[in-house]
Amino acid sequence: MKFRRATLVANIVIIGATLPTVGLSFATASNGAAPLYQYDSTPAGAWSTQGLTSDLSGHSIIGNAHGVTGDGEFALSARLDNGHLGLFVRNANAATSFYDMTTLTNAPTAASDPNVFLDPFGNIDMVYVSTVGHLILITPHTAVLAPRNTSLRERVRSHATPANTTPSPGGLNGASALFSITDLTVASHIPMSPGLVSASVSGLSGAIFDLSTKGDAIVLPMQWHQMNIAPSLGPASDVTAMTSSPTLLNTPVSMPGITNAFAATSTAGHVEYFSQPVVGSGQWTMTDVTNISASPPSTGQLSISTNGSAIYVASLSSAGHVQLFINSSSSATAATPPTSTSTSTSTPTTSTSTTSTSTTSTSTSISTSISTSTTTTTVAVAAVAATHVQSLSKSAVSHIATFPVTWKYRDLTAVISGSPVWTGSIFLNATSTSINVAGRAANWGDIYDYTDTLPAITWTSNDVSLSSGATTATTAIGVTGVFNGTSLQLFAPGLGTVSARGVGVYAIPSNDWGRAISDGWPIISETGGMGTLNAPWVGFAPPTPLNRSPDYLMGQSIVASKKRETWLSFWTVSGPLTPADQTVASYYSHGFLAGQWVAQQIDKYHLSGLNLKPNWVILDPEGYPDNHSALDAPAGSSNAVIAKHATYWTAMLNGWATGMNDVDPNLHPGVYASMSEYRNYGLTNTAVPVFQAIAFGGGGPIRVAGSSGHNILGYIAFNAVCSPTATLRAQEKTLMNPPWSGQYNTLQFNAGVYCAP
Repeated sequence: MKFRRATLVANIVIIGATLPTVGLSFATASNGAAPLYQYDSTPAGAWSTQGLTSDLSGHSIIGNAHGVTGDGEFALSARLDNGHLGLFVRNANAATSFYDMTTLTNAPTAASDPNVFLDPFGNIDMVYVSTVGHLILITPHTAVLAPRNTSLRERVRSHATPANTTPSPGGLNGASALFSITDLTVASHIPMSPGLVSASVSGLSGAIFDLSTKGDAIVLPMQWHQMNIAPSLGPASDVTAMTSSPTLLNTPVSMPGITNAFAATSTAGHVEYFSQPVVGSGQWTMTDVTNISASPPSTGQLSISTNGSAIYVASLSSAGHVQLFINSSSSATAATPPTSTSTSTSTPTTSTSTTSTSTTSTSTSISTSISTSTTTTTVAVAAVAATHVQSLSKSAVSHIATFPVTWKYRDLTAVISGSPVWTGSIFLNATSTSINVAGRAANWGDIYDYTDTLPAITWTSNDVSLSSGATTATTAIGVTGVFNGTSLQLFAPGLGTVSARGVGVYAIPSNDWGRAISDGWPIISETGGMGTLNAPWVGFAPPTPLNRSPDYLMGQSIVASKKRETWLSFWTVSGPLTPADQTVASYYSHGFLAGQWVAQQIDKYHLSGLNLKPNWVILDPEGYPDNHSALDAPAGSSNAVIAKHATYWTAMLNGWATGMNDVDPNLHPGVYASMSEYRNYGLTNTAVPVFQAIAFGGGGPIRVAGSSGHNILGYIAFNAVCSPTATLRAQEKTLMNPPWSGQYNTLQFNAGVYCAP
């Protein structure tokens, strides 16, 4: 398996998240497998998308895909829906190939996602943790027969066996085995936890970074001596023990071309950066980046990248904020280790193992090859090409990172006004001209790309799913990616379908619901319940059997239409009824109890034959005691009073989302709010998507200053008119186009009025 020319490895990471909203019911695989999709950026900033299921021979994937890139070509590794290891490759001419590596190698079953990297000769190697906790390395074994400039696709083919054929011991028909499988746990005697393994290669040296079952960071050095021969292994280092640092939450992440540095998240949520001043010296330092930067704790696995002049680490906070840590240096030589009180230093230790066991893919046995020392030449990290394209050869020198003390911290969710909170895996890439951080919006599954153009610090946000016209929502897994030297390519599993976007209708007569769907309105909405004077502070008014309630009947209309339709479900919730009860805890309780009750009703729909749920379940704060659920501050209030009411909004929305998702984590909470409420009470920072009230008429709608933000999914517009038709069309265009640019919008006509789109 080979690229035309060996280039730099792209390391990619994942963490978990919630499921996306879908407009219709779709069956999912029992093992969580989902189709894989690719998203491609363009120089103009636009995005396109394509499904990869056909390229994967019809397979969906478990988890996510992880890749390596170079010379315009890339390869992706993944676990297939049948549990096998899959490899997908595309060359510079866009020709693609797919290989079932389990069939080719008889490799042990993977417990977590496999990763791929390039060895010094340009071969693709695969590394992963097996179901019994063993760290497995798959490397090419036979000599490559094709010319050195042959494409990756051709190189992989030179190692392939005929379809539906299992090689006999020693290789197909007695030939030499095609691959070597090295059990690195047999070599290191250290069992590993399931997770994404990182690997970096520099010159003829490399290192694998993994997490032991004890939660320790393990570094295993490698040395190559000959093409298509598995590398020899040095002694494994338990860096956590050597630095007396805390145990880790997730597997370490490393940077392409740098074998003496990595980062990981501790069980306390601290971002820890480990570095080795001299490769192979046995000395490691640990810097507690979270402590130094006074940043919130991080959750999940990290993503890391470097452009030669700075090191970037990205994470998500427990609140879903995108956190970026920056370590800049203008030094051209290796710096001394940090001396901060947040840094611990190890002393050289003896090896934990000096043997490795390597077996071919189809035979029992083979050679043991050991290297306990590494010869390197120290050069600056700046030697790593900023374009992420580096030529490696047998004569290439190794690279090490510089280690400045200062770490800078940025909360990108706060910096980019109105940004949605994220969940799932995130992808980070840094070049000499830009930084990209990509991830998944927590509450609706769209992929976002945050971009900073260097050297200026100017962050912009792009909804990749919307820009690409994606019809599939991102799953819980999140996003990975590669940078091919000119453009960004993101990968994410998809599930179901993205909710239909556009302009629909709200509060039309119930007899017209089916007609509205048939006429082509892509969105339909209604109020499912009204505020009450007693807990749970929402209910059916008048009291109605569940299968005769407005929300249930709307769902029936959608199912009967047999059309894809976005369903917005509004529920009015009352707030605390007296000033004495108006506390943060009370607002949270009202939201929580209401969210629980609404979710319980929706989860009973199937008992009456409705196997469909709303796309968004939206809190409408127009309940008792004042038609604003006691959330809005009195007119003329001081800034202090307005700030106090902002805490009430936050509490009630947190309660609404928590109560709902405690019952059904697949429901998606939202909130309905006016422009002034959005501005006055800090709703730009809420994790709950906002559907904003606006009005036509009198020259409107007119934007209230400070009322825009990325978490506004759409506009609920009243005072809309049906005729003349040109006016109706103009209203639709207003909601869809700048400066409003709503994704999920509705028009409300006069009471009792319906008109076709």
